[in-house]
Amino acid sequence: MGMFDSIYVPCPHCGKRMEFQTKAGDCQLKVLTLEQATPAMLLDIRDQPEWHRACGNWVVLHDPDWKPPQLRAFKVRAPDRPGSSEGDYKWWPYDLPFTAADIIGEAAPS
Repeated sequence: MGMFDSIYVPCPHCGKRMEFQTKAGDCQLKVLTLEQATPAMLLDIRDQPEWHRACGNWVVLHDPDWKPPQLRAFKVRAPDRPGSSEGDYKWWPYDLPFTAADIIGEAAPS
């Protein structure tokens, strides 16, 4: 298991805090908000859907205009065949690129 930094945002489905991991920083297991993250970190986690264990829904950090740090959390449709592990963790299929068409609804309030 490698080192990374964590960026936490409120889930647009349930409002609970959820994590996006980035390896774009110095990877010292920092815990950050979107406002504290560097542009490189934001670029690393942008448009990378994550499954939120707490509510079982998909979320993406997206900004169509890409003006750091304006990323906002959006609800995402569930992929047809997500990857999964023996536990309850799921990930977006590697062969299915995320697009803005996967977003459902409006962005969560910041």
